[in-house]
Amino acid sequence: MTQILLIGLGAGAVAALLFASVASGAPLSLLLAHLAPLPILIVALGWNHWAGLTAALSAAAGLGAVIGFPLFLGFLIGVGMPAWWLGYLALLARPSANGAGASLEWYPVGRLVLWAALIGTTMVVSRSW
Repeated sequence: MTQILLIGLGAGAVAALLFASVASGAPLSLLLAHLAPLPILIVALGWNHWAGLTAALSAAAGLGAVIGFPLFLGFLIGVGMPAWWLGYLALLARPSANGAGASLEWYPVGRLVLWAALIGTTMVVSRSW
């Protein structure tokens, strides 16, 4: 449990720093800000979804403490939770229906793409209001 917490906190710090790099005003910082969900996804897929959730929450809390509550909410809704949710869904598995030993049936890739499209669409629509 300690390893999951430490990995999650480290990935959260990286995600927060990537996202906060926009404050520097450098053109390259926009690319770095778009890479902010990557540490959360890597941790969620590499360890488990609890580490990804810890990363998302710690990054949002760090940004909220340093910059303010609106950025906490914006990062959590726009970056942290979608990255965690996709990592969580990618690791969902159940025993195979044909009962062939220890084989697993993973969450369908098409549904992952559908979830990603749905999240992206929601972000665009909510941004236009």
